[in-house]
Amino acid sequence: MLLFFVICGILLILIIIYSLIENKFLKISNYSLESLKVTPDLMAKRILFLSDLHGYRFGKDNSRLITRLQSLKPDFILIAGDFITKNKPGTMEATKHLMKDLCKICTVFYSLGNHESTAAFRYPEKYAQFLESIKKSGVIYLDNQSVFYHADGSVSLTYDRKAEENTGLAEDDNASGKVTSAGLKSPVSGNADKLSPVVCKITGLTLGEEYYDQHPAVLTKDLMNELIGEADTENYHILLAHNPECFSAYADWQADLSLGGHYHGGIIRIPGLGGLISPKYRLFPDYTSGAYKKGNTTMLVSKGLGTHTIHFRLFNRPEINILHFSNGKEISDADSI
Repeated sequence: MLLFFVICGILLILIIIYSLIENKFLKISNYSLESLKVTPDLMAKRILFLSDLHGYRFGKDNSRLITRLQSLKPDFILIAGDFITKNKPGTMEATKHLMKDLCKICTVFYSLGNHESTAAFRYPEKYAQFLESIKKSGVIYLDNQSVFYHADGSVSLTYDRKAEENTGLAEDDNASGKVTSAGLKSPVSGNADKLSPVVCKITGLTLGEEYYDQHPAVLTKDLMNELIGEADTENYHILLAHNPECFSAYADWQADLSLGGHYHGGIIRIPGLGGLISPKYRLFPDYTSGAYKKGNTTMLVSKGLGTHTIHFRLFNRPEINILHFSNGKEISDADSI
């Protein structure tokens, strides 16, 4: 019996050591996404998708993460929320510095997860300072708002007054059509003929805590229309929506691509079974990682980069996702879905 406990103790120590080592190494996951709405301009773009950092650091000041992202030479980065931790306001400080460095690499689009929404309520002054800082760095902040990304790298608003005020695209710059504080050209509708072709539309969906409860509220297409308007039927439409549990609503709304996280890959990945546990402590939840399809909507769920309540991940390396697009006429060397 003593031998049994000794062996179990040794195995536990080895598992902990393996987890600590594994979680310092970033994994690159490639996804190929196909749609007839994809244009050659979108196929030419290199797009990274990140989620759930929770203030974790890869090296001093996230130097290893920044270097890895820079080496991938992205055209823009999509963040699907939870880069901070709601009960640790100090993570906002780390994220401010990170956003400043990421915006030196490329355009960054940031939507909210449940931790950002809760932190904004718990620490309104600190969150306001955080928001002001990341916008000043050049982050395009999407709180139930949308923007168009253009072939020349410029970003234009959807001509929504709330979007003008909150995305980080300055109103005075917007009126003149000059380069904004984000380094992006954002002409008003009167200058729309000067815009280069639209590559895609990007929308950030913010949901309240009631959609993350043990018995969550039900999200519907009509509620989504109230929050963010209708899906774009002409341009390829990317929805940054942190909570994958609402996938049915995203599909009914007819997003072309929904990007989420929240589940941290299920904490422990079991070969053949997937993620072990959800944030609600349910075993083997749906939608913990990878690609899912309903109708014309694809949802990608990132394993995320960090941890919060359960500071443990096993067989579940932190993940950077690269998105490759095609319209069925060209073949990508990425994993096809």
